[in-house]
Amino acid sequence: MANLWSWRGNPTLPMKYLTLFAFLASSLLGSEAMVKVVYRLQGPDIEPGAYAGLPRTVYRVGDNMGRVEETRDLEFGMHALIILNGRDIWMINQVNESGMHFIAPDPERGFRVPIVPSGSPVGDHRAPLFEIGRELTFMAENEVEPIRRGEDCNFFDVYETVVDGVTLTVFCAPDSNSPLRTQVREGDELLVEIAYDYYETGLPLDSDLFRPEASLQITEHSRNLPAAVASASN
Repeated sequence: MANLWSWRGNPTLPMKYLTLFAFLASSLLGSEAMVKVVYRLQGPDIEPGAYAGLPRTVYRVGDNMGRVEETRDLEFGMHALIILNGRDIWMINQVNESGMHFIAPDPERGFRVPIVPSGSPVGDHRAPLFEIGRELTFMAENEVEPIRRGEDCNFFDVYETVVDGVTLTVFCAPDSNSPLRTQVREGDELLVEIAYDYYETGLPLDSDLFRPEASLQITEHSRNLPAAVASASN
């Protein structure tokens, strides 16, 4: 199990790593500032210390360029990295410095990291554009204004709206528009909660983040990726 991504012959990909893919293809939005987010999944189904709740790092430039860095997984001998640049997609295991290159099949799709979990009763077909790195953009597009909540010195600017029957809530540091936590609820049921360790927008583009290092052993995949696979955030 230690060398699952040798990329020689037919590699066996654990089902859990299908969740690293976003809905992949290209949707060029012109020049946009880079966003970097470090986040952790929380919620009723994630045990403390479980791999699913370890930090992930996402870089994105609009919908056309994206990078997802996973925490190293000692159980599977994986340190997964996903890069999208236009229609080019690389899936890399940094443990053995190898990866595969795919061509995304659907030019209408882009880099997607939806927050609403695909495995939940709601599914990622609900509120599909509520994404990591686009939380407040989504709220602005839906004309949601923040409401100040809290007491004593513990205040938040809270954005909240209901879309497709689920309540989407973003808690931000006061007057900073920097997300601290996001929740998705259906009625009283908490489906997922995300805690942000780092959230920065308006960063200068670092183009090296959106292509694999030259030292990696990259194999061309003989087939395109499926038109849609599960989210990088679930």
